Amino acid sequence: MKIVLSVASVVLFACGVGGGSGAAGSSSSQAAASGVGKTESDAKATSSVATTAAKKPTKVAQVGLTADLPEGAMINDGITENSAMISSEDGTVTLKVASKTDPETMQQGKDSALLGDNGKNLKGEKTSDGWVVTWENSGSMGENFWLTMRREIAGKAYLCSTMQSNDAQRKAAIDMCNSLKP
Repeated sequence: MKIVLSVASVVLFACGVGGGSGAAGSSSSQAAASGVGKTESDAKATSSVATTAAKKPTKVAQVGLTADLPEGAMINDGITENSAMISSEDGTVTLKVASKTDPETMQQGKDSALLGDNGKNLKGEKTSDGWVVTWENSGSMGENFWLTMRREIAGKAYLCSTMQSNDAQRKAAIDMCNSLKP
């Protein structure tokens, strides 16, 4: 049951539905994130901008790292071992210790990005400690903005991945992944 709920929250966040700010969440934040009391144009304007709220170093125990996260971010166990699902007003990101079956090179990341989804705008970029691959596709809920990022931190490989409903959320996910520290 836990897995189904986690996957459902990713889908809802990626589609711009749902949200909250913190484990308890505030009803006004949840209402704002879900679009309650807003016009359709208000909801679109809000969902296309990642939060500019101050970020603070937050321990992600599941992977043994610290990430700069906005106030109220929720960190839950991921679907696989040594993984976490981080949800905030910026969207949802899966962070995990890379396994032997995960892409190691940027080319492998690009190759796996297009499997089954006919992606477009596939881009890869090397970073100082790994790589980032981004692409888009269209689905029944509209445009999807994908990200897979691999980093080597203190001799260990980590992967960040997400699907967001806009590029601002994807950029916020990249920023969060770049903030990871031991």
